[in-house]
Amino acid sequence: MSRLRILHQKRLLPVSIRVCENSGIPFCANRNFANTSHIRLNFSVLASFFPIVVNVATGLATIEPEMEDVLRALGAKKLDIMTKVGIPRSLPYFFGSLKVAITLAFIGSVLFETIAANKGLGHMMLTAQANFEVPLVFACLIALAIEGIGMYAIMAWLEMRMTGWAHRSGFAR
Repeated sequence: MSRLRILHQKRLLPVSIRVCENSGIPFCANRNFANTSHIRLNFSVLASFFPIVVNVATGLATIEPEMEDVLRALGAKKLDIMTKVGIPRSLPYFFGSLKVAITLAFIGSVLFETIAANKGLGHMMLTAQANFEVPLVFACLIALAIEGIGMYAIMAWLEMRMTGWAHRSGFAR
């Protein structure tokens, strides 16, 4: 079994689970912390942390053991294998997970605004709903949709810019 697979199975995932476990998510819904924007940021980062870690670990685990053996036989060190093969191999996984993570962070942020914040589009939608201001609710929904599509498009553009070599056909673009 290659060293990257061992890193994936025995070190990286248990550490990431421990980080999420000790992160303090239950405190995010407390009203005493609602006025601080760093709690919203913490909530968004934690919502998007796991998809990135799992996909990058999967990308690192997809390196063929034969390739690692050949590189070691040619005199490559562990750091050389990681920088020249591991990181480029995991970049498409990383950018794919960024598209998922940006969506999860956005949903988490709006959800947090709806539940525990005193400002933001989520809070505005909740207030407009309570006051029966239907046009304002739809305007907020349209603004949220535009923001979400825009952030996804930025991540897709960044993915094409950084990992254009990984796409095999024009169909995937």
